[in-house]
Amino acid sequence: GPGRPSNSDGSGSGYGGYGGSYQGNSVSYPSGVPYGSVTAPINLGSGHYNNAYTNGGGAVIINVTGQTNVTGSIESNPYRIISTAIGSTGGSIYLITGTLVGTGNISAAGNSLAYSDWGSGSGGRIAVHLTSGNDFNSVSFVNHGSRDTNCQSSTCSGAAGTIYLKKAAEIYGTLIVDNNNYATNPGITTAISSNETTYLGNITLKMLARLEVPSTNSTLVIVDSRNITGDNQNNSRIIINGNLTFANYTSFINWTALTLEDNGQVNNLSDNITISGFKWSVNESSEFNNNRTNLTIEGGAIFELGKPNNLGITLRHILVKSRGTLTHSANTASNETYKLNMTLLGNLTVESTGSINVSGVGYKWGTGPGRPSNSDGSGSGYGGY
Repeated sequence: GPGRPSNSDGSGSGYGGYGGSYQGNSVSYPSGVPYGSVTAPINLGSGHYNNAYTNGGGAVIINVTGQTNVTGSIESNPYRIISTAIGSTGGSIYLITGTLVGTGNISAAGNSLAYSDWGSGSGGRIAVHLTSGNDFNSVSFVNHGSRDTNCQSSTCSGAAGTIYLKKAAEIYGTLIVDNNNYATNPGITTAISSNETTYLGNITLKMLARLEVPSTNSTLVIVDSRNITGDNQNNSRIIINGNLTFANYTSFINWTALTLEDNGQVNNLSDNITISGFKWSVNESSEFNNNRTNLTIEGGAIFELGKPNNLGITLRHILVKSRGTLTHSANTASNETYKLNMTLLGNLTVESTGSINVSGVGYKWGTGPGRPSNSDGSGSGYGGY
């Protein structure tokens, strides 16, 4: 399948997201890659490279004029011929129906088992479009990645797949990404379609979900900037390596409990931008570095500058309001990579309970020019010994 890893080292396959890597080492053992559509999935799930005992999920493509009643299940999960088989992905479930009722489940998810540090497969892709109904009744949707409980690093898991749900009254639906609290390495993400533009009305990230916009000519268009939610600011992430575009000219972004990791391009922002409720980690800053942006940080938001120190940014005004924080990324190497290097052509205001805070993000332990010459328990120096 197209999501099969490029070699036979034991890493997992991808479809709705990247597969998990052998021994949790994505550098030495790259895993399979995502493919296919978020909103209209029709592809088969990928099998493992060399594990003959596991196959990817199939494809369900059904168009129902009337009602679909699911009291049992609709499944496109990876198949295991023996109990220790691992590494394949879920497949596709693409259902167009008038209405949906029932208490059953729809699943293209991976599984959990123990097998010798092998990488696991990702979840598949599910899309349900209602043509006359406006709720999904009590049907449950499951599309997490697979997990190898024997993996010593606990990060051999595959990424979650995608769940796209569209009501009849909506022009664009909701994307749900839920990885069932299965930890993955940072690069093991759920992904929207490559070489396509994907329109979404809402995004919900749950239980260690990471959603990526790939760098391969991919654009995510957010139709309503108010309806983007996570469940943990550190663990729920939207990673922009391609393009993120707001459908409407946007001046206020109030997202809940997630991090926007900005390595690409964010489009259609006002020169007067307010962020609230989430962390914006800016690693590529052309949308801000324009000499005219007025930035307000409030309501638990964190604006984190992640550009290398020699690449500062220039804005006009910054206002840090209540519970807003301005900072830079943590330095993890032995050199001075990240600093809060900014030029303001106007004013800087830090209000009560707002802060500019770079505490604890300097040289990591064991590094820095003021580090003692041995490990005998002496302290480091900077402004003094």
